[in-house]
Amino acid sequence: MKGKNLYIRLCFLFVFVGCSEKLIASNDHYPAGAREAALANSAVTINDIWAVFHNQAALAGMKNPAIGFYHERRFMMSQLSYQAISLALPVKGGVFAACYSSFGYSLYRETNAGLAYAKRLANRFSAGIQIDYLHTYIAQEYGRSGTMTVEGGLIAEPFPNFLIGAHVFNPFRQSVSKQDEEKIPTVFTMGCSYTFFNKVLIAVETEKDMIHKAVFRSGVEFELAEKFLLRTGISTQPVFYSFGLGYSFKKIMIDIALTRHQILGYTPHFSMSYTF
Repeated sequence: MKGKNLYIRLCFLFVFVGCSEKLIASNDHYPAGAREAALANSAVTINDIWAVFHNQAALAGMKNPAIGFYHERRFMMSQLSYQAISLALPVKGGVFAACYSSFGYSLYRETNAGLAYAKRLANRFSAGIQIDYLHTYIAQEYGRSGTMTVEGGLIAEPFPNFLIGAHVFNPFRQSVSKQDEEKIPTVFTMGCSYTFFNKVLIAVETEKDMIHKAVFRSGVEFELAEKFLLRTGISTQPVFYSFGLGYSFKKIMIDIALTRHQILGYTPHFSMSYTF
């Protein structure tokens, strides 16, 4: 009975995804970081280790090496698990970063390995670029395929505590493979954030690919007490709500989040990072 229920849930999930707005697609642009998830992924201006998955330009603000690990179980299903790891290394001329992510399970898996570089162009501007290798594996006769693409972004700070960011993923519309005409999604993101009194962060952004309707997201982060943060957010297309907590202990940052899709249910998120 348990196996039958799982089969029904998987069938419902993929039929729903195929007939509505995109939730899961081959070589999609997956975000990472529980802080960002709690903000409904309104993260195009967020400066932390997970900027390598949202806007590489934000890495330019990092001053110390850091490493992070992220995990989510989408809609509480192990077959839709997603893991990511990232590493950032500031150097004299900018910041280098590397990342790796994996989505799926033994019969279907998507992986992405990336190498990024970010640099401050002036006192109030920064830019970043990343090279990605995307790989898809489908069991049995379907085999595997891989391709390379690029992404990058810009951030401006027109006045203190106010940031404007823009990011593009796969601008040259790479295909999934040489034998497949299916295009990897090209995704444009633009947004802004403002920090009040160094205690409250408000972020808003919009995302648009070449096919689907624009997605609007917003998130708020409150510093409730020293080293303790509360976050919430909302996103459209499809509508989902998010909530999360963050706590820093010495050089370790721990974040948890819970997002809720109005039809498919809940997704828990967890990330931990260490700053050297």
